[in-house]
Amino acid sequence: MAKRLIVIGGVAAGTSAASRARRVDPSLEIVLFEKGEYISYGACDEPYLMGGVIDKPERLLVRSPEEFRKKQNIDICLRHEVVRIIPEEKTVLVKNLNTAQTERFSYDALIIATGAKPRPLDVPGADARNFFQLKFYEQALSLYRFLNERNPKRAVSYGAGFIALEMAEAFHLRGIENTIINRSNRVGGRLEPEIEKEVKAILEEKGVRCQPETTIKEFVKDSSGMITRVVTDRGDFETDMVLCSIGVVPEVELAK
Repeated sequence: MAKRLIVIGGVAAGTSAASRARRVDPSLEIVLFEKGEYISYGACDEPYLMGGVIDKPERLLVRSPEEFRKKQNIDICLRHEVVRIIPEEKTVLVKNLNTAQTERFSYDALIIATGAKPRPLDVPGADARNFFQLKFYEQALSLYRFLNERNPKRAVSYGAGFIALEMAEAFHLRGIENTIINRSNRVGGRLEPEIEKEVKAILEEKGVRCQPETTIKEFVKDSSGMITRVVTDRGDFETDMVLCSIGVVPEVELAK
């Protein structure tokens, strides 16, 4: 009887691990569970979709579940969330998010590739419909549709790391006025001072306003539930949308 490998998580790490396992052992049964609706997508390319450099969301998808099944005999289960690992029994409990039913699966080997999720922001108004974070494909689709349907003229970004900088370019390409609010006085995370200086100069040249050493206190929403004003400890900023990119936290709850 073939041994079974279960992989939890279906983006870059999970699909790469499953593919490598197949090359190492052609006889292995491989099952990958992904709680989302998509796998194997280029998350790093999402800002370029927003700026129009990539012309449609489908181009972010690298491989489909059908390709994994046909070419590598890897069983991909979308919208299946592993809710518990029972290591002493070598089993996992998996919830089918389409039917809400839970099923038990045994394994001989287990790979946890759940990655990270955007760091949550505990600020009043962060539940607004025009508040966005950008990591998962579903989040990219939501932001992409908003940009195309609403055509915002002003955007506030919270955080000044790489995502904020890449999205500053996307906003510029779309003609959207962008203000970057950051709690520190740094831009680009851990860039060398000489490079950071150049980045700041380019942002200024392109009309991006940087507001360092500033903390957001509240998002003021209108009657339709959309953020129209960002309240900070250094003044208010009118906006049509908010992009929050204050880092990520590891998805480790399942492994505890």
